[in-house]
Amino acid sequence: MGVVIKGAQQGGKIGVKPPVRRPYTEYDNLPFMLNVNEIAAVCRISRAKAYSLVKQEDFPATVVGKRVLVEKTDLLQWLRQNKRNTNCSTKRGD
Repeated sequence: MGVVIKGAQQGGKIGVKPPVRRPYTEYDNLPFMLNVNEIAAVCRISRAKAYSLVKQEDFPATVVGKRVLVEKTDLLQWLRQNKRNTNCSTKRGD
């Protein structure tokens, strides 16, 4: 439930401020099943990119009704399997 903002009116209705969502900082704090918004937050990517990930054939997504969910253990395993070694060198012309 959100917090009611006193005196905030918009179109004759009192405004409601959604609860503040803190980024997940520890694996144990993640919910068992993550939705697309939570995947985006955990991976620090856009919602659009998260939706494109869950549409990939090898991504461990489960569809329940209209919701797309991923077990946190499956997400971590998928991230580990799809990790690339990158050279973050800023040198050009090598």
